[in-house]
Amino acid sequence: MDANGIAIYAEAGLPAGPFRIIKRGGELESYSLFEQLILFQSAESLGKYAEGQLLPRIWTQGRTRCVLSMPDVHRIITLFYDSDTTAAENYRFALKLDAELRETSFADTPHGAADCADVRRGNAPL
Repeated sequence: MDANGIAIYAEAGLPAGPFRIIKRGGELESYSLFEQLILFQSAESLGKYAEGQLLPRIWTQGRTRCVLSMPDVHRIITLFYDSDTTAAENYRFALKLDAELRETSFADTPHGAADCADVRRGNAPL
C-alpha cells in the first residue's frame, strides 16, 4: 500500500461479505467515492455491477482515484488514492495494481488489528 500511495484498501468476500478496510497514512482529497462505493453499497451490489465489466474498473473525482479489482470470483477489492496523472497513466497504474492483487491475498498484506475494520452498509467506524 505504501509503495503505491494507496490511502484506503477495502476488501470483501463475495457474494455478500462485509468490507474490511485498511486506511494508511495519507488523506484523500475527496472521500465521496469511498462513501458512494463502500459505505453506501454492499459487496453484493458492487460485485453484481462488476460482473461482465472489463476489469479493473476505474473511477475518478478530482485528484481522488478508485480502482476496483476482482482477483478471483470470491473477492472484490477497491483501492483509493490521490494522483495527478493523466487518464492513460492512471489506466496503466490500475493494470499494475490489478496484476499485483491477483498475485497476493489479503492474508499476505501486512496490517495490524488497529488498521482493520469490518464495515457493514452504513456502519463506518472511520
